[in-house]
Amino acid sequence: MSSSNNAICIFCACTGGGTGTLTIRMAGWCARHGVRLCHCAYIDSDRLNTAVLRENNARLETCDDESYLEQFTAAYEAGYEYTAVVYTLEDYHKAEKIQIKFPAVKKILLYVILRDGLCYNLRNGARWGDALSRAVTRTVNRRYIKKVSECGCLLFMDEQCLSQTEKMAKVSFSDKNAVIARLPYEITDYGDRIGEHIFRGEVFTISTAARLDFPFKGYVIGLIEVFAELKKRYRELRLIIVGDGKDGRTVEEAVRALEPDIRKDVELAGMLSYDELKNVLSETDLYIGMGTTLLDAADNLTPAMTAAAFTYELETIGLFSEHPEKLGIDPGAEKAATYIESVINMPDSCYCETVLKQYDNLKRIYSIDSFMKKVLEYERPNYRLADEPLHSAIYEIFVKVLKARRLIRKFGHKKEEAGEL
Repeated sequence: MSSSNNAICIFCACTGGGTGTLTIRMAGWCARHGVRLCHCAYIDSDRLNTAVLRENNARLETCDDESYLEQFTAAYEAGYEYTAVVYTLEDYHKAEKIQIKFPAVKKILLYVILRDGLCYNLRNGARWGDALSRAVTRTVNRRYIKKVSECGCLLFMDEQCLSQTEKMAKVSFSDKNAVIARLPYEITDYGDRIGEHIFRGEVFTISTAARLDFPFKGYVIGLIEVFAELKKRYRELRLIIVGDGKDGRTVEEAVRALEPDIRKDVELAGMLSYDELKNVLSETDLYIGMGTTLLDAADNLTPAMTAAAFTYELETIGLFSEHPEKLGIDPGAEKAATYIESVINMPDSCYCETVLKQYDNLKRIYSIDSFMKKVLEYERPNYRLADEPLHSAIYEIFVKVLKARRLIRKFGHKKEEAGEL
């Protein structure tokens, strides 16, 4: 599957969040299989992740060059054949330009891990923004997405990401299995003694871990509210919230607003390293979240529940053991309180069965070996919009318009905040 001259280079704005932990997993696999891994970013947003990457011999280059050219030039070593991995269409376009300058970049893979990752689906309730998003996607991105797909270098994390792209860009994929690559995970081998590693605490502990960025991860606020209600009926109940971000203060305020006898059993753990998160999961009886952290919980033999994104309610489709291919869901699902109570009241035998089923699904669906095989073994040349000057220029104009709009909105929010102060 690999050879000594294979290298993977990830182009991603920052080192934190779900993309950061994904890079860590890929770096660990590469270190064990003799594949060089580089990460080019313009924000070192998570020093804990950075430390782990370097422990796995990954080459990390960060500076404020948003084209990634300066970073890749510093990371580049002759003698390697590079596969570039990106998560957005915009970064794919940047990688194309680097490929033109560095022929050692043999292929580019676009891995879609956000449901609107290709669609610029601007949110915050602005109708004209949503209309602009759809117009941009259908007039500019549609052809681009289709061309990238035809060359076999477009992969989706799950059906949700794929279907949202089909809906927004008005494209279709006849062989959906061929373009879905589940999030990769290095799975712990517990052998025949797995049952000895499953336990429940005397105090039922719920935990979550998320970048506190709302409304995307707004479920954290809903979780605090649901915990407060459940705490009135189940005194032996505890909540741990791992994470930090731009809305960390909102979470702190929500916790401070709780009654003292409820607030004392809520722990705000802040930002933790990957290993420290595993320690939290080892004392957790139910994990609630989305994305890669659900895989962390499953691997640590902790029952998990998938939370809906872009809502301040705590909504779910149920336990991850029953829906193992759902790492994210849209708002509008069922309220989660009943599901949480069902786990609290589970007999030990049922609890163990849930954990084992979840772990078996993890092994069946999320093996990192199959993912890395897709990354390293496809051989067709990738499509390059940069080779078509007119289409490339049109695309870049639309990207600049979208960036300008984001800056205007950001400036407007800052003015509103200043006015409130």
